Amino acid sequence: MYDRSDDDWQTAPQIRWGTLTLGGNLVQVEWYETINVIYNGVRQDMQMARLIGFRKTDWALPSTELLARGLVHRCYCAYKNNQFGDSPKGIVYSPFWSLLDWDFAGNDTPDALYIPTVWLEDE
Repeated sequence: MYDRSDDDWQTAPQIRWGTLTLGGNLVQVEWYETINVIYNGVRQDMQMARLIGFRKTDWALPSTELLARGLVHRCYCAYKNNQFGDSPKGIVYSPFWSLLDWDFAGNDTPDALYIPTVWLEDE
């Protein structure tokens, strides 16, 4: 997220992050599959949802459609006592980036994003 180990989120000249699903937002599921993962320190088979993300071809879509399809998420700030709200500068949105159209640094190139189905709620 930071360029240097001594950076702090409040003072860093820039912060970067990749795809991240934010609680309370819709996600679009491509399919479900069982994957062997380490969850809560235990290796186990879990049902996972393979997610669909924002692609370059989605740039021209209206924001209402992007939100309705779970391709853009409303970002929130975390406040004291586990309260959340909008940024002091107003409402902020972030694409739920697909892995398919973007470049990666390093040798590993992921091709999909998954989330445990136990973390999902029905719409």
